[in-house]
Formats: sequence, C-alpha cells, structure tokens
Amino acid sequence: MLTDILGFDGLATDCAARIHARLARPERNACDWSVELPAGGCACQLCGTLRTFLTDRDGLTFEWPLAKDGGQHVHSRIDSAELPVTHVTRRRGRPYTLVLVNTDALFARAQQARARDETDLAGLAGEWRTAPATAK
Repeated sequence: MLTDILGFDGLATDCAARIHARLARPERNACDWSVELPAGGCACQLCGTLRTFLTDRDGLTFEWPLAKDGGQHVHSRIDSAELPVTHVTRRRGRPYTLVLVNTDALFARAQQARARDETDLAGLAGEWRTAPATAK
C-alpha cells in the first residue's frame, strides 16, 4: 500500500496512541478550577504569581493589587494564552486591583477536547486501521 511506503501508517499509529493516552486520563472534576499557563514566554515574578493562582484547583477568584505596568503585563499574558479567565482592573485606591475569575469555559473546553479526541480516534481506527476507538 502506498501509505505504508510513505510512513503514514506509523504516524497514524503514533497519533492514535497519543489520543488513547489523553482519553485514559480522568475527566475534569467539576471542582477543579486549575488552568495551565502555557510553557515558554515570561518567567517573571508576576507570571509566577499568576501561575500559582491558575494551578490552584480551588482558585475561582483572585484579587491582586498591582501597579499599572504589572497589571498590563498580566492582562497581556492571559489574553495571549487565551485563558478562560476574566480579568478586570478595579480602579479604586492605589494600587489598582486586578480581579481574576476563572470561567465555566474551562469545563466546556475540556468537554470539547475530549469529544474531538474521540472523533479523531474513531477516524483513525476507520481510515488507518489503528487500534479500535474504544477508549472510554
């Protein structure tokens, strides 16, 4: 078969194995608000504090007094990573307070990713004869 010569069977098998591994993980718990800040980018103290909030499973909100430049930096990190977190600056007192709130989009994204993985695995199983798509 031409696909065997081109190495696509091995690629499909590797993709199926990676998808199986993701589907083998437990589904997100309804009480788990943790979000991962993508690797790379900044390693400053502000981003460390942001990462601490994001990885806290119980962390729904965080009120953070920040100077203007710090607030702008955190806003930009959240926006560039497209995190499911609202961020509003409360302009009362000095310094202003950055209010971060995790949103339900976190759970919707997890469900969409799982459904996409199941669909992709079924497609690989049908098209490339990889392992069966029974990873539930």
